Amino acid sequence: SLTANQFDWSSSTLTINIGADPNGETFEIGQRDKCIELPGRDYITIDNVVCMYASGNGIAISGTNSNIEIVNSTFSYNGGDGVHVNGTTTDTNVTNCTANYNGYVFNDTASGPGDGISYHAGCTGVVENNTTYYNYKAGIDNIGAGMAVDILRNTVGYSPRNIWIGSLVDQSQ
Repeated sequence: SLTANQFDWSSSTLTINIGADPNGETFEIGQRDKCIELPGRDYITIDNVVCMYASGNGIAISGTNSNIEIVNSTFSYNGGDGVHVNGTTTDTNVTNCTANYNGYVFNDTASGPGDGISYHAGCTGVVENNTTYYNYKAGIDNIGAGMAVDILRNTVGYSPRNIWIGSLVDQSQ
């Protein structure tokens, strides 16, 4: 039994005792905007993480970053992108991950409807051997100028744009 103003999380159930009759009251239960945020970090490995139900992006990488590895992880049911790579982010790789059902929650207007895996202007890296299905915009989105992202051996489907290439860079030299 909980006393007034206590809460308990057990068996995937949140129980709250507010100390009064809840009839006619308004409740706001907060949630995280992002599961993981990396602003300006280098040499980070994210391995075997499950990130679900963030109101914005599942993982947000922004600022100046380098050598970030995201492997064997799942990003699903996030309001923005499952994986969002932005800023001056170099050598950021997403490998063996799943990104499904992202972008269907619209309460984070900064992120907007999302992609499974999204790289933006100025980013470099490799997106390889991932699975993306049923994302609001694209399974894999490569948008903006000045980026060099290799997209290799991914399984994508059932998104309006399965793989969207918004910018091409000639790497033949």
